[in-house]
Amino acid sequence: MAFRIADDSCLLLLDLKDLWSMLQHMDGRAPEFKTQLGNVSTASVGAIQRAGWSWKSRAGFLL
Repeated sequence: MAFRIADDSCLLLLDLKDLWSMLQHMDGRAPEFKTQLGNVSTASVGAIQRAGWSWKSRAGFLL
């Protein structure tokens, strides 16, 4: 869903930092996206963000 929203908004997701920003954007505008694309679960976005922190701590990615 993050990639669909980015594509519809003409935004590029070039790296994990961009994906991280898109997830925060999705979480903040979930009610709007729910009417357009379906439910954006805060729990799902949070789980993906927590996984991102795990990647960062293990592999040194800049999120």
